[in-house]
Amino acid sequence: MSKRKALVICDLQPDLLGSLLNREALISSIEIVLEAAIANNWIIIYSGLKFESGYENVPETHKLYGALKKLNRKIGDKAVHWFMEGYPGSQILKPMSLDNNVDVRVVWRSQHVHNELISLLDEESIGSVYVTGAKASGAVQMAMQMMMDQGIDVTAIKECIADDKQERLKATLDHLLPLFGNVVSLQELIDDFGD
Repeated sequence: MSKRKALVICDLQPDLLGSLLNREALISSIEIVLEAAIANNWIIIYSGLKFESGYENVPETHKLYGALKKLNRKIGDKAVHWFMEGYPGSQILKPMSLDNNVDVRVVWRSQHVHNELISLLDEESIGSVYVTGAKASGAVQMAMQMMMDQGIDVTAIKECIADDKQERLKATLDHLLPLFGNVVSLQELIDDFGD
């Protein structure tokens, strides 16, 4: 059985996009890759972060999410609800309208490691993944590490990845992500489709 391809879009959620400087450019670039993925019949997977009310099941000592739980305990869900189920900022932003014939999946996590994503890729016999999304040093990096460990051919698309700090984005794209997979420009990806 031949291995399928997928486009994984990490954490494209309003609660995270608000911290990005070039969010419009990110979304426009992702739309280009989405069109290519649809034209080539890839599975499109949106992955996102979602917590239950009160950040239940998040340890207060968690370095990334523990502060949300502590603040929520003091102020409550109405004021502190980033990535919380039932609030609009936690929803996945789908940059373009996708018709019912497109194979689109959404996987959620409530922790940093994304076991649900890896399970889906395995179920669908995915052998090659293009990764895009917000927070290069977070969800994108983690997803690439996990896919590499599973033997999946992983490619990150530079213009389709963002972070809230430009110097961190540059360092992640130049030095960290190449440890886990290929890092290509959007133009290189477009040129590959022309072959």
